Amino acid sequence: MAKITIKVKMDNKGSLEIAKTFMRFKGGKVGVLGGDSYPNGLTAAANAAIHNFGTKTVPARPFMDEGAKLFSASEDQVAKMFTAAIEARDASIANQRVGAFFAQKIREAIRSGSYAALAKSTIARKGSSKPLIDTGLLIGSITYEEN
Repeated sequence: MAKITIKVKMDNKGSLEIAKTFMRFKGGKVGVLGGDSYPNGLTAAANAAIHNFGTKTVPARPFMDEGAKLFSASEDQVAKMFTAAIEARDASIANQRVGAFFAQKIREAIRSGSYAALAKSTIARKGSSKPLIDTGLLIGSITYEEN
């Protein structure tokens, strides 16, 4: 789980309003949350789990963890999103922006990650040696949902 620490410098003026704004942060979920399926019936969520964790025959390609690392490395950008929410007194701004940003980092991890090579038979079938990208369903299914 990614953890971001935000330090706020302020005087007592407006402290209660800022505290109230933080209390409205709901958080959310990021990942493959929808019910999209491949033609063979496999859901995008099941495919994500297979590739992220691996199986006896499919090596793990932990794109979710890599996305979380990219997100954590972006602490300054995330802090700015929270700052904007505090200044606007609108927690939904942070919920939406941070969630969308985290989903973007997971998609970035899929596109640029260095994962176990595909089997020759897989490369021949899909015509590419890039792991995790085939039809676009997996990468297109990564989204954010607010609690």
